[in-house]
Amino acid sequence: MNNKMNEKAHVINETAVDHSEEVWSKDVYKGFSLGTLGAQTTPFLSAFIKHVKDINNNQAKLIEFGAGSGEHSITLAKEGFSVTAIESSKTAISLMKKRMQNENINLNIIDINIFDYLKKDIRDEFIGIYANAVLHLLTETERQKLYKNFIRIQPHNSILAVSFKGVGDSLQKICTLQENTDAGPIYLGKDKIKRLFVSNPIPLIQEIQNAGYIHIEAIHWAIPDSNIIGEDSVFIGLIAEKP
Repeated sequence: MNNKMNEKAHVINETAVDHSEEVWSKDVYKGFSLGTLGAQTTPFLSAFIKHVKDINNNQAKLIEFGAGSGEHSITLAKEGFSVTAIESSKTAISLMKKRMQNENINLNIIDINIFDYLKKDIRDEFIGIYANAVLHLLTETERQKLYKNFIRIQPHNSILAVSFKGVGDSLQKICTLQENTDAGPIYLGKDKIKRLFVSNPIPLIQEIQNAGYIHIEAIHWAIPDSNIIGEDSVFIGLIAEKP
């Protein structure tokens, strides 16, 4: 593998932040969930909403990292939550704004990379942090860094929800194996994106615990026809609490 491909192997990490806009502008992501059962909600999103409501009311401040074109942020806003949507792709943000207007929903959309946002002096405290199908694009070191920053911007008794691609996902079949890790294999796609396909969530749970979160719940689900017609997209979500 050449150095140029290595430099652009992740979508949102600190050395390849521009790649997110590249794949969005080429329609790589736009159709993944639109028109599928996962476009508006998933078992993972429903569980996140329930956990937040169990510890707070519907007025809680939530933040979605890697909000994409905003489907799940809009679902959260419809529940009455105050939602901040973090996204660095201008193409995705344009789609999000159109959907927000069509739904007559208000989101606080911030055009910024996840890591750059977390470098800011953030005064808001978020009862819920949500990052769906994002962190499998990161290395273990990057994930650990994020968790430490996530817990910093949350008050006590708050919720973290993160999800990953799972082994058996349709994309795995058209990607090239790069390495095996304790959490699962890492594959390189034709879009030059490296993805972790989780087979064992235990190492990921330990990463979250090491940052200070507790009571971690694992949720497995699949979405038909999300990436490839006739194939399932497979996910593993982890929901944890900051005590």
